[in-house]
Amino acid sequence: MDRALGFVSALHPSLLAPPVCALAVSAPAFFAVCRITARRTFAPLVRGSLERACVLAASGIAAASITAQLGLLAAAVSCSDDAFEALAWRGFFLFGPPCIAAAAWVAGEMLSGPSLRREPAFAAGTIAAYAGGVAGFATSINLVPALAGAALSCAGAAAALASVAAYLAVRGATPAR
Repeated sequence: MDRALGFVSALHPSLLAPPVCALAVSAPAFFAVCRITARRTFAPLVRGSLERACVLAASGIAAASITAQLGLLAAAVSCSDDAFEALAWRGFFLFGPPCIAAAAWVAGEMLSGPSLRREPAFAAGTIAAYAGGVAGFATSINLVPALAGAALSCAGAAAALASVAAYLAVRGATPAR
């Protein structure tokens, strides 16, 4: 027990910020959808191309929304390009991927019913959103270092695509009722 407490106390508080923010942002959506879909007798859509397109659209709308909000907030608060970039990427990696992943997962579960592997699909979507966001941001900031806003948009798009792909790959079929 002492070893576990020593490990937790040795962690820097900034290392715990992303998981705490991810839980704070996405946990209410997860529990609400689990409760709603458990009571529903049928889903509005059968799994297929229309449902996948709706999941992709929901994730894209969430990515555009969160990147625009963070970009505007960073532009309003910062007074230099370096401050804008620092605020934008920190804000994005604290709040962006969980919001984007939650939007994809919520759309899929609400439209076509609960998945057999809903928790692993939610986790896979969130992890993939983080990985896609990091890859998109790193690639675009290295290509065009002067445009931090473009890097933020690329990170949002990459996070949305990665989140949808991971969610759709992991979710499985809907359980029989």
